[in-house]
Amino acid sequence: MRVGDIVRLKQPFRPDLNGLKTYDYGVIAGVVNEPTGAAILIRLYNLETATIYTDSLKAEAIFSFRLDEIDCCISI
Repeated sequence: MRVGDIVRLKQPFRPDLNGLKTYDYGVIAGVVNEPTGAAILIRLYNLETATIYTDSLKAEAIFSFRLDEIDCCISI
């Protein structure tokens, strides 16, 4: 997996606790090595509209996932 790859999340992720929208995909923004294992930094991605999730401030929010929470890269 490399920065820019699209990955599928093993579980749908809801970035806004008050919202109903969930995301199944993300774009890798980076990889951080931690003592407990690698963390994958992801920008949530809507595969149907080819758009990146933006938060209430219109910033492309980045979320951290463990390696075992994502599937391998997908091809589009």
